[in-house]
Amino acid sequence: MRASLIIIGTELTRGIIQDKHGPLVSKELTKIGVHVSQIVAIPDDGTIQSIMSALMKSNDILIITGGLGPTADDMTRSVIAASAGVPLIKNERCWNHLVSRMGEERARGANEKQAYIPEGFEVIDNPNGTAPGFYGYGKDTLMISLPGPPREMEPMFYSTVLPLIRKVLNHSQQIIHK
Repeated sequence: MRASLIIIGTELTRGIIQDKHGPLVSKELTKIGVHVSQIVAIPDDGTIQSIMSALMKSNDILIITGGLGPTADDMTRSVIAASAGVPLIKNERCWNHLVSRMGEERARGANEKQAYIPEGFEVIDNPNGTAPGFYGYGKDTLMISLPGPPREMEPMFYSTVLPLIRKVLNHSQQIIHK
């Protein structure tokens, strides 16, 4: 299996902070037998669409971190939905989590977009923040989206993403060996 990572954040591409996700995720994926072909850091400027389209053609798994917040430049969820050919839908569980963390008044408006995920995708709960992660298939590529802050992303990666990828690997190996 081949995987690539897209790490989103202008603060990364300008050298303001150093990427911690690429080394961590690639090390863990390599340990379980996944070949990481690329780690791409991009700014919050809309280039995600072309990068994602190109990487979907040559990878089984695409992990995207960042771009899930409430600001106008946070486009990850809409680009993933478009790449998968599905609409964004308001997820009630995500909405309830957002309201419990922020209160209903603050959750409305720009923050509300954090409760939307691509239709048919599964939610990855975020106990340390307001933006959930999610995963699903776009064409034949497993697309996994996680928030950018390491204190949010890392627990979600270890608790949900690694077990998910192990399951996908076991399933694909069973098919090959039959």
